[in-house]
Amino acid sequence: MGINMTQRICKNFILLLGFFLLLPAISLAYTASGTLAIDETWSGEILLTGDITIPEGITLTIDPGARVLFPAGSDDTASGNDTALTEILVSGSLVANGTVGAPIEFTSDEAIPAKGDWGGIHVTWNSAVHSLLFAHCTIEYASSGVNWTVDGGSPNMTVSDSVIQHISGTAFYLTNSSLSAITLTLTNTIITDVDNYGCFSEIAHTGTTFNATISGNTISDTGDNGIYIYNYGRVVSDLLVSGNTIHHTGTYGIHLYSRGADAQSLFSLLNNTLYNSGTGIYVYNRESLTECTISNNHIYQQTAHGIIFSQSWSRPTKFVARGNTIHNNGNIGIYIPTGYVRNNVFFVELTGNEIYENDGAGVQITRNINYFPVVLSLNTIRNNTGRGVLFSNSGVTTILYNNIHDNGEEGIKLYGATGNVMNYNSLQDN
Repeated sequence: MGINMTQRICKNFILLLGFFLLLPAISLAYTASGTLAIDETWSGEILLTGDITIPEGITLTIDPGARVLFPAGSDDTASGNDTALTEILVSGSLVANGTVGAPIEFTSDEAIPAKGDWGGIHVTWNSAVHSLLFAHCTIEYASSGVNWTVDGGSPNMTVSDSVIQHISGTAFYLTNSSLSAITLTLTNTIITDVDNYGCFSEIAHTGTTFNATISGNTISDTGDNGIYIYNYGRVVSDLLVSGNTIHHTGTYGIHLYSRGADAQSLFSLLNNTLYNSGTGIYVYNRESLTECTISNNHIYQQTAHGIIFSQSWSRPTKFVARGNTIHNNGNIGIYIPTGYVRNNVFFVELTGNEIYENDGAGVQITRNINYFPVVLSLNTIRNNTGRGVLFSNSGVTTILYNNIHDNGEEGIKLYGATGNVMNYNSLQDN
C-alpha cells in the first residue's frame, strides 16, 4: 500500500512538472515600471507599463528568447526623456545577450505597431564601471533605437548580430559630455527603415579618445546619412568602417567630419558596398591632422558623387583612395574640392581605382589657394561623360601608368601646375 501511494505521488508530480514545462515561459518577478532596486533577470514575455530606470550599480540581464513589450503611446511614470513614451533609462548595466535560435525582442505591444510607439533605450554613464551588450536583439517601433551619452571613464559598448528597424528618429546615437576613452563595436547588424540617421556619433572634449569598429552591417532606407561621425575639439580617434552594405540613405552613405586644430583622426574605410544614396562617401577635414584611407570599396548608382574628400585650413593630412570601383554615379567619380590649404600639408594618392560611366568627370581636384602634391597611378578611368581627369592644382602632379579612354571630354586636363610628371599612360578615344 505504501509503495503504491508513493508511485501515485511520483506519477502525479511528473504529470504536473510536464504541465508547467509546456506553459509559455514567463518572468515571475520583474519591475514593470519604475526604478530597479536590485539586479534583475528577465525572461519570457515582459509587459512594461512605464519607464524602467536601471540606476548605477544595478544590472538588468535579459535572457535569450525574451520579449520586452512597451505600451504604445503611454508612460505611467510620466518621466524620462519623453514623458509620454515608455523608455529604458540605463545608468547601470544592461546585458541583452540573445542567441541565433532565441533572439531578444524590444517592441511595441500593439497588434499593428507603428514607428514611435515607445521611447527607445537611453544610456547615460559616468566614470563608474558599467556593462552594455546587445547581441541577437531586435529593437523596433521606437522613437529612437539606442542613445548613448558618456560622461567620463573608459566605457565600452557592443552591438552585434542585431536588428534596429522602424525607428522614427535615429537608430544609434553616441555623444560625450566630458573627457572620456570610448570604445564602440557595431557589427553584423541590420539598420533599416529609420527616419533620421542610421548611426550618428559626435565626440568632443580635450583629451577624449574614440576607437570604433563598424563592420559587417547593412544600413538602408534612412532619412539622413547611413553613418555620420563628427569629431571636434582635441579628440584622438581611430575609426574602422569595413564590410558594410549601405544603400538608400539620405545625403551621404558615409559622412566623416573632423574639426579642430588639435584633433587627430585616423579613418579607414575598407571593403564597403554603397549604392543608391546621394554621395557614397563624404570626408570633410577642417583644421585637424587626418589620415584617411578609402580602399576596395564598391560605390555605384549614387545620385551625386562617388567620393568627396574636402579639406580646408588643415594640419598635415593624407588622403588615399586605392583599389575602389566607382561607376554609374550621377556626377563625379572622385571629387576633391579644397578651400584654403597651407602649402605642402595635404597629400593625395589615387591608385588602382576603376572609375567608369559616371555622369561627370572621372576624377576632379579643384583648389582655392596654395598647393599640394597629387599622385595618380595605375587607375582605369573610362567612359565618363566629362573629362577623365581634371586637376586645378598648383602643386606637383604625378600621373603614371593610367589607362584613360572613351571619356566625353579630354582624357587629362591640368590647370595652373608646373613641374608635373606624366609617363607611361594610355590615353585614347577621349
